[in-house]
Amino acid sequence: MYQSLFKFKEIKIAFVFLLIASTIKSSEMNKQNRIIAKYKIDSEQSDKILLFNRYLLSYISSMTLNGEDIDISYTYKFEEEGEYEIIINLSKDLERADELFIDCLFLKEIDFTETKFSNIPSLKGLFRNCKGLEKVEFGDIDTSNVKDMNGVFSSCVSLVSVDLSAFNTKNVQIMDYFFFSCNSLISLDLKNFDTSKVISTKFMFSDCKSLTSLNLDNFDTSLVSNMNNMFDNCQSLKRLHLTSFNTRNVVSFVYFLHNCYSLTSIDLSKFDTGNVHDISGMFLNCQSLTSLDVKSFNTKNVISMSQLFEGCLSLRQLDISHFDTSNVEDMEFLFSRCVSLTSIDLKNFNTKKVEDMNHMFNRCEKITHLDVRHFDTSKVFNMMGMFEDCKMLTSIDLSNFKTNNLVYISSMFSGCVSLKDLNIKSFDISGVDSLSLLFNECKYLTNLDLSNFDTKQVKQMQNMFNGCSRLKYLDLGNFETSNVINMKNMFSDCNSLTSIILDNFDTSKVTNMENMFSGCKALTSLNLNIFETDNVLNMNKFFSDCINLAFIDISNFNMRGVESYNLMFYNISEKGHIIYNGKFIPDEVIKQIPEKWEKTNKKN
Repeated sequence: MYQSLFKFKEIKIAFVFLLIASTIKSSEMNKQNRIIAKYKIDSEQSDKILLFNRYLLSYISSMTLNGEDIDISYTYKFEEEGEYEIIINLSKDLERADELFIDCLFLKEIDFTETKFSNIPSLKGLFRNCKGLEKVEFGDIDTSNVKDMNGVFSSCVSLVSVDLSAFNTKNVQIMDYFFFSCNSLISLDLKNFDTSKVISTKFMFSDCKSLTSLNLDNFDTSLVSNMNNMFDNCQSLKRLHLTSFNTRNVVSFVYFLHNCYSLTSIDLSKFDTGNVHDISGMFLNCQSLTSLDVKSFNTKNVISMSQLFEGCLSLRQLDISHFDTSNVEDMEFLFSRCVSLTSIDLKNFNTKKVEDMNHMFNRCEKITHLDVRHFDTSKVFNMMGMFEDCKMLTSIDLSNFKTNNLVYISSMFSGCVSLKDLNIKSFDISGVDSLSLLFNECKYLTNLDLSNFDTKQVKQMQNMFNGCSRLKYLDLGNFETSNVINMKNMFSDCNSLTSIILDNFDTSKVTNMENMFSGCKALTSLNLNIFETDNVLNMNKFFSDCINLAFIDISNFNMRGVESYNLMFYNISEKGHIIYNGKFIPDEVIKQIPEKWEKTNKKN
């Protein structure tokens, strides 16, 4: 009897379980498979707008707009402004989701909580360029088979927050542009992300301008090879914890922290950079960093260091004495705008392969000394603005510089307002076509020996000596200027210049001579009778403020083609002697010459 009763109970329990299972299965079968999307139309639309990617059509059984049936279509014309709910009923499980809502500019909200996905391999560009998207509900979406998450939320500029706790990223390999240009995103918690298979994270958080909190504590980056622009333009981030990062396979950090204006500190002590070949702009414009420890950096394979520390305005100390630069080819803007740095130890810098030093120390305003005597510059073609605005630099030894490959040198010493001594006699500039602003505002220079300058290729000389206010003598007798087209401001504000030798100046191609000698207050005479001005268009203020100038010979001037000659003789000495050829000088110019000047007209 007991045995029979026990068997009855077993049958009863089995029946109950079968009933429950049947109910669950029936419930699952009856569960709706749909996507709920909301669109915000804030202006009258003349054309149909995109609702979703057209490939979704093959999955749709019906669609409703605010509860009313509508024709199945991936576009729709809304008649008036407002918010609309579109329910997309699916006939089968979604097997793909890449670019599902790409470029759906008016999509405001999306709800996937009742959507059935089946082994989707990619979320690439899922919401790319959904500029109006504010809210996403993923529900229990299964992403365990997803390998590509490139640009999932790229350019979702209205997205403030998103919950990705349901994401299974164990098989993801690509996370490039994941949150690119999510301008309104304030915080992200990605501590649950499994990134053990990820190989690329370039531009992942780039342009997340409002992001103040970012949790990457458990990020496994051991397979990542490219981190270019990963945090580029994260302007509001003050702290960034990357101690969990394994960078042993990374080969490129280009613009890694570019424009992280608010970042005050970062610990990179565990960074392995042994395989890195490009660190260009890695810390570019990290304006709030006061210190930066890069002692762990192994730079033996680095080829480019351009802009590495450029714009680190608050950086006061920087130890790079251990840097191995033996393979570096590009050092342009390397320390540019490091305005708070007071010293840089370059003793171990090996520059034998460097080709570009363009603006390398530009605006290192507090540097008083730079030892570059050991620099090998034999391959350098660009030194443009190399020491520009090094305002406290008093001297620099460039006697060992080899410039046989030099092409660009303009502005090299421009703004070196404290520079007192400069020896560049050995410079070979035979391949240079511009000397513009070369010594601009070198206020303390009293002497310049340019006797070895080969200028036959030069076309631009504007502002070359502008503001050299203590320069007393210039011998430019060796200058070959037959190709020069611009001499604007060439000697302007050379206040102390008493003598200038221009014996071989060929000005036949020059078109601009504006302010050429303006402000040369110590000059008493100028013999310019070899000057040809047939092609000159602008001679405004040519001699203006030459207050002691008492003799001028412009007998070879032809000013018939000159379009502008305003204030040409403004504020020159009251008395003097000028020689000219009235046949080629407009009356309007002659009238500008002070009345008490003796005028000799060599009119033929």
